[in-house]
Amino acid sequence: MSGKPKEDDPSTSLLLEKLLSGGFPNLQEQVREALLTFTEKNAVFKTKVQRGGRISIPEAERDVLGIDEGDIVQVILAPVKKKT
Repeated sequence: MSGKPKEDDPSTSLLLEKLLSGGFPNLQEQVREALLTFTEKNAVFKTKVQRGGRISIPEAERDVLGIDEGDIVQVILAPVKKKT
């Protein structure tokens, strides 16, 4: 089962109706604040998977986030489409 709602799903229709009618008056500001918080405390970068599944965190990101050797970090992976 996919986590993506179908277009004909009643809950999707209700959500779209509420969005279009202005039912979320502070949504734009809330999204803006969430993105600012995310980008200030996280890093997004591409890296190549090396032998044994190892990846490296670029020095600039480590410096900005104060990450030192031995620190525990959480990683969310998203494959990047390969060029053909």
